[in-house]
Amino acid sequence: MLTTLIFSALNAFVANEMYAFSVLMITAAISSLSLLFNRLKLYELARSFLFIVISLIIFYFGSFSGFAAGAHLFYFPLFLAIVNIYNFENKTERGFMWAHIFLNIILILINALTGYSLFIYKVLSSESIQKFFSFNLIFSILCIGYFLYFIVHMNMQQKKLIDKLTEAILQSQNSEEKKKTNTDIFLAELEHRLKNNLSLMSSLIRLKLAKINNENIQLKINETTHAIQVVADANRFVVFKENHLKVPAQTYFTEVIESWLTLKGRESNKKLNLDIHNCEIDIKQAIPLALIVHEIISLFWEQDLPEKEGHWLEIKLSYEGVINLKSSIENLMDQNKTAELLIQILAEQIDANLIYISNSEMEVHFNNNLNLKMIESESIFA
Repeated sequence: MLTTLIFSALNAFVANEMYAFSVLMITAAISSLSLLFNRLKLYELARSFLFIVISLIIFYFGSFSGFAAGAHLFYFPLFLAIVNIYNFENKTERGFMWAHIFLNIILILINALTGYSLFIYKVLSSESIQKFFSFNLIFSILCIGYFLYFIVHMNMQQKKLIDKLTEAILQSQNSEEKKKTNTDIFLAELEHRLKNNLSLMSSLIRLKLAKINNENIQLKINETTHAIQVVADANRFVVFKENHLKVPAQTYFTEVIESWLTLKGRESNKKLNLDIHNCEIDIKQAIPLALIVHEIISLFWEQDLPEKEGHWLEIKLSYEGVINLKSSIENLMDQNKTAELLIQILAEQIDANLIYISNSEMEVHFNNNLNLKMIESESIFA
């Protein structure tokens, strides 16, 4: 803006219009105060002061030299400068922008309504007016061209910045995906090794069991190996989904029952009926719930019942987080206080509620996918 005033003053000097030259140089000197405001970090004041001075000098020379001299042509680059310098997204700067635009609109209307004769300088010759118009037209076009270049340049810079940010985001996403893939592989390997180790423990116990003649000890060791197998099966079926380790309930609990039937033999007057909803349970809950089912089955199978009577145990698991355990044997839970206590502790580990519906039916209510701690052996057996 200061450059515009200085070049206009030089044009007036060449045209031998000393009065216009003096006014423009004085205006340039006054406008230089904006540089002082900038040094004092009064940026808003500096911009507003400069725009007001330029608006008033264009308004003055629009009347001073008349419409034919083309001083009004400088309004076009001035409007472009106002729009580009102020940030429209900022409420305060948007207010300053509209204030300067309205100020210039008012000044244009004043000149138009007064016929550009408010400050007319009658000494100007037609030749001087023509020179002023040519200079004003060329210089205003150059100013408009500069601002258009500035807009295009800024847009290109913003596009490059956006491209760089997009590329950085994509690289970050690819890195995160690689990390997630590596994490999935690591977890899968960890779960696989855990399952193998538990299965190995179960197999070693079974090998030792072959040398024991006491049937009661064999029974208890068989139940222990099944409990270990219950944990191993959970790690065999686990999947990593939505940042959680989940177990498909239908597959898992069916395997728990099948392994028990394999252990005890299918030829029996005792029957296990399973009705499991096809849902997924967090592994932190699936293992304690399966161990509860294991203990109930153990209690059920321990009963010395007449062979001719067909007894049954029904196990249902719903999507709402309820396991229903119903048996043909009354007071099944009262048969073994140690098992009853263990079931209560397992339920507490996952904040589940044990509800006794009748002397032959109970339910375990749990909230699926809770962010629970893994079972700590000390908390159970201490």
